[in-house]
Amino acid sequence: IKLIKYEIRKQAGILTVLTAAAAFFPVAALLGWILFRDDAIIGIPMVLAFFCMAVSPFFIGVESILLLNRELKTGQSRLVWMVPRSTLQILGARLLAAGLQAIYLFVLFAASLAVGFLFLLIIALLTWDAAVSLQTPEEMINSLLYLLSPSSGYWSMLIPIFVKGFLLWLQLITSGFLAVLLARTILENSRQGAGFSVLLFFAANFLINGCYRLVSGFSCFAAMPAVFWSVFDPVYYLGAGALFFLLSVILAD
Repeated sequence: IKLIKYEIRKQAGILTVLTAAAAFFPVAALLGWILFRDDAIIGIPMVLAFFCMAVSPFFIGVESILLLNRELKTGQSRLVWMVPRSTLQILGARLLAAGLQAIYLFVLFAASLAVGFLFLLIIALLTWDAAVSLQTPEEMINSLLYLLSPSSGYWSMLIPIFVKGFLLWLQLITSGFLAVLLARTILENSRQGAGFSVLLFFAANFLINGCYRLVSGFSCFAAMPAVFWSVFDPVYYLGAGALFFLLSVILAD
């Protein structure tokens, strides 16, 4: 736990900035309506909140990879590798810290987006006009509640997407760790180390995607139902992430 806290503290600055942005977006949407009464101005903060919700988990993961590269190049945080903990625990803490921050940012911006839409719903109810509105206020609220309920069917589609997205994130970050460790093992403090790690990162992910296409192209898998692929895809990306992580631990040792 101490290692995880230490890794999170190293990225506290960017987390503070992103948290402030998440708090700002719904307020900006509300102020846009109060000051300008313009739908475009109201919608811009909501679009930005959705963009940050999708991108920020990958951003914080890439930031963790860049930190690892900088530490290996300059010798920063050298004492971390000297604590009485195994390499598995040290790298695991870094990966877990990045994962917790990614989940935090995703939930944070999702909440920011939800609060913004709540403001927009209140605005729509306050400005409701029977002459131009297609729904009554009660119908608007009932439609929203239906969308949020399990019976709508949207959650059954979204949850597998979220799970697959997180496992894809895991595979990308662990491949980044492996690429950085391999590049710094070969080139050590060379300036070309960063560029070489980028090439290794793309090569590793190209290999994983190539293997996926190869397996999915086998005739025995061609007729498999959608349920099979809904299970196969998460298992495949989880296995790829676990492989990259174990190779990173071995290389770090």
